[in-house]
Amino acid sequence: GESSVGVPAGLGVLPGETITEIDAIRILSGAEASPIAKGGVSGGEGSIVLVSEGTDEEIDQIKRIANEVKGEEPLSFETDCETCDRPTCPYSGENSPIERIM
Repeated sequence: GESSVGVPAGLGVLPGETITEIDAIRILSGAEASPIAKGGVSGGEGSIVLVSEGTDEEIDQIKRIANEVKGEEPLSFETDCETCDRPTCPYSGENSPIERIM
């Protein structure tokens, strides 16, 4: 059977092409890039470190783009388990893991 931890969610197939960070650098600047590290702590979770190779102009373009998006606020989810009104979530309301911890 199907089960989930938290809010059950369905999956939908979306047509399109996957664009990675490496692809984006190539498309937006013409430079090449390779991942050398990933992950992080204190807000850096999910980050990636890339080394790029290209002309001075291509590298300058990468720097301009990086500085434009640096500090962009992450998407946020404005609810918590205690106030969740999703009846299909096993953690909503009185079943909140927060309540069990407190």
